[in-house]
Amino acid sequence: MDGDAEVMQDLEIREPTRSDLPLVRALYRSVKGRVRPERYDEWRFFDTPWGDSPALVALKDGACMALYLTWPAALSIGGETVLGVQIMDVMTHPDLRRRGLFVHLAHGANAIAMERGFEIGYGFPNEVSLPLFVRFINGDHAGDVSSWSADFRARGRWWERRRTWPEPGLRGTELDPTRPEPDELETLVAELHADPEICWVAKTAAYLDWRYSDASGERYDWLSLRTPAGELLAVGLVGERDEAWGGDFAGVARMHELFARTEEQAEVLLRFAAARAARRGALKVQILVKDPVVAAVLPRAGLRPEGSVPFLVRKFTGRLLAGNVHHFPFWRIISGDMDFY
Repeated sequence: MDGDAEVMQDLEIREPTRSDLPLVRALYRSVKGRVRPERYDEWRFFDTPWGDSPALVALKDGACMALYLTWPAALSIGGETVLGVQIMDVMTHPDLRRRGLFVHLAHGANAIAMERGFEIGYGFPNEVSLPLFVRFINGDHAGDVSSWSADFRARGRWWERRRTWPEPGLRGTELDPTRPEPDELETLVAELHADPEICWVAKTAAYLDWRYSDASGERYDWLSLRTPAGELLAVGLVGERDEAWGGDFAGVARMHELFARTEEQAEVLLRFAAARAARRGALKVQILVKDPVVAAVLPRAGLRPEGSVPFLVRKFTGRLLAGNVHHFPFWRIISGDMDFY
């Protein structure tokens, strides 16, 4: 399925430049009914540690009619560091839908990624695009990632206590609402992902600095759990999108990262994050998670399931990787691995 030939002839299809961003943002508004912060779009398209994001735009008569953008990330696959891309912004103007443009741009953007050394594509498609990815882009629907939330708008104890919820504790530990030092954070993260079969987005300190920079348009809280002697036990990161995003994300706090050695540590950080968000007036706390330690404590921490998100993998390379990216149990995924819009 290469697309409607007549449609393709009328379009200029190429990699985007910074000067194209106003056109892309206009397409975003026509498709989504809103726009994102301008600095966020610059950051996502052009300010990654791996250069410009592999992407294609389709232009016609001074307008952007379609976009296919992937976002670079370093992955740890079976202990081997591999360059990957997350399939992020896939949009087609309503006037050109069902003409094969999505598939045409997907193949082209994937080719760009492969030429630049990216070996894996992954993403979280919606129910409309998932069949297209599987049928025409050779994507593998590896599994579904669970979504959970604590909704403070619900009646009962959540509603009554949302602003006065006490901060939890764990015997023999202290809660520290600051970011840990880079070396101690990397030591903790490396320990938690020491299993050679695990597949995950490599969470180096440099990556976390970039991924959660001010350019992302979110307010972040780092939450550290330590022994009384100061040893780092567990770390969480909660983000809330600011007013530049408009009202769609107002009041939604998201647990982007959670690194914990034990279920008890994960539970106390989840409760701590929810308590702080509630006191700030958040409407809900969300987490997307594929991790046995974290998943085991979600009900105990007061969160409830709210569905799941498909996880798709596409291997670009023909070489044998150190880990099996198609085996879903090997993956560790959390909210920050899926940037949402």
